[in-house]
Amino acid sequence: MSLSSAPSVRATSRSFGALEAAGVLASMGDGILLVGLLAWSYSAREHATIIGALMGARLLPPLLLRPAAGLLRGRRALPVALTAQLLQGIALLPLLSVRSDNALPLVLQVVLLTAILAAFFQPSRKELLRVLPPVGHPAAEKAFANAGLLTLTVGPTAGTALYSTFGLQGTVVAALVTTLGSLGLLAAVGPSLLARGWRDGQTRIGGDGEMGAESCFLRPRDGAETTQDPGLSTQGRALRTQAPPPRTSGILRPAVALVTAGLPVAQVAFTVWGLFRSPEYVGLILAGQGLGMGMATLAYPWVGRRTAPGTLVPASLGIAASACFAFSLAGDLPAAVLPAVAIGFGLSLPTSGPHTLPGTHSREGLRSPLSAGLDVVTEAAGLLSVLAMGPLVDLLSPRLAMVLVSVILWVLALYAFGGVADEESLPDRV
Repeated sequence: MSLSSAPSVRATSRSFGALEAAGVLASMGDGILLVGLLAWSYSAREHATIIGALMGARLLPPLLLRPAAGLLRGRRALPVALTAQLLQGIALLPLLSVRSDNALPLVLQVVLLTAILAAFFQPSRKELLRVLPPVGHPAAEKAFANAGLLTLTVGPTAGTALYSTFGLQGTVVAALVTTLGSLGLLAAVGPSLLARGWRDGQTRIGGDGEMGAESCFLRPRDGAETTQDPGLSTQGRALRTQAPPPRTSGILRPAVALVTAGLPVAQVAFTVWGLFRSPEYVGLILAGQGLGMGMATLAYPWVGRRTAPGTLVPASLGIAASACFAFSLAGDLPAAVLPAVAIGFGLSLPTSGPHTLPGTHSREGLRSPLSAGLDVVTEAAGLLSVLAMGPLVDLLSPRLAMVLVSVILWVLALYAFGGVADEESLPDRV
C-alpha cells in the first residue's frame, strides 16, 4: 500500500466504523425500548392481545414500506437517514409523559411512527455503506456483526434494569440517548461520504451486523449466501443435493416465522403468570435468545464443516422445538432463560450459513425476484404470528401456547427431514 493511499484507507475505515456504530447504537436503543414497551403495555391491561398489537405496529411499516425504502439511492440516502433518526428522537418525547394506562393509544401511535421512520433509516444506512471500498473491511465487518449480536443480549438486559428502576421513562431516555448518538455519528461521517463516495462512483456493499429482538424469527442472517457455485465441482453438487430443496426452503421459512415470531407475546404473559415475576423480566428471556443467536453464529463454522446442511435444518428445528417445550415447564426465571438460549440457537443456526433456510443456491439467487418475494412472505407471516399469538394466549394460556409452538416446530422438523430425503433420492443434476 502506498503512503498516498494510507489517508484514504484510514478515512474509509473511520466512515465504515461510524456507519456500523450508528446501526449498533440504534439496535441497542431498540432492544431497550422494546422491553419497556412490552412490560408497560402488559402491566396496563394484562392482555396478551395488547402485546401482539404493539409488536404488530412495529412490524407492519417495514413490510408495507419496503418498496419505497428500496428506492433510496445515491445522495438521497444520507438526508433520509439523518431525518429519520432526528424525527425518531422527537417521536419518542411524548412517551416521557406517560403515567397511566389511558395513554395506551398514544403509545401505540408512537410505536407505529417510530417503526415507519426505522423502515427508512436502516435501508438508507445500508445504501451509505455501498459507497465505501472494501479495503480492510472483512475483519471490521466481523467485529461489528459480533457487536450487533451482542446488542441482542445487552439491550434487553439493560431494558430490564432500567424499567425496574425508572419505569417506562427510563427506557425511553436510554432510547433517546442511543438515537441521538446514532444521529451524531451519521452527521459526522456524512460530508466525507458525499465528497468521496458518489464522486468516485463506488458501489461496494458493506455488512450489516444489527438485528432487532425478533429478527431470528423473521428473516435469514444477512450475508447467508453460498460461497461456491454448485455446478463447478462434485463437492458443489453434493452440497446442493444435501441442502433443503428450494420448495422445502420456500415453505419452511414462512412457516417457521408464522409459528415463532409471536413467541415474545407468549413469553411476556408466561413471565407474569408462569414465573410470577414482573413483566419487564421478559427482557432477560429475550437476552437469552439473543445469546443463543450469537452462539449459533460462532458455532456454524465448526458445525457446518461436520454436518450435512440439509440435516442441520431439521436438527436445529428439533432443538428449538424441545427448548420451547422445556420453556413451558419452567418454574423460575433461570430455568426459563436456559431454554430461551436454546430457542435462539435452534432458530438462528439454520440461517447462519450457506445452503440452509434462505433456499438460495447461488449468489445470483440472493438477488432474484423469487428471493425478494420470499422475504416479503416471511415478514408477512411473522406479522400474522404476533397478531394471532395474543388472542391464542388469552384463550388458552401462555404455557399451552408454548406447547403448541413446540409441537408445530417438531412437525416442521420432520417435514424438513423428509424434504431432504426426497431430494437426495433424485438423480444428481448438472
